[in-house]
Amino acid sequence: MKTANRRTLSLQGLLWLYLAAAVLVFLALGLNLVYRIDEIRTAAASERQELARADLRAAFVNGHQAVHRLATHLARWDEVAQQNMNSNSAMPSCNGWRA
Repeated sequence: MKTANRRTLSLQGLLWLYLAAAVLVFLALGLNLVYRIDEIRTAAASERQELARADLRAAFVNGHQAVHRLATHLARWDEVAQQNMNSNSAMPSCNGWRA
């Protein structure tokens, strides 16, 4: 009796081949999904960093403007105080007078 030629695939062999191909495709899609999720996380992290930098830049500019505004007000106040001091020293002294 001759043995059967094993070159043709049986139904069970085809199912195993289909299952192996499905597992490989599933793994490829899973790895692709993991790669895409990592890209999205990296992009989101860099976007958050850029937004934080923009917020810090805006806060620095606002702080600088506030300091400049306060320094201008202080300079005006100091100028008025100097003028008042100069005008008071130009007035005659009343030390000897009693009311």
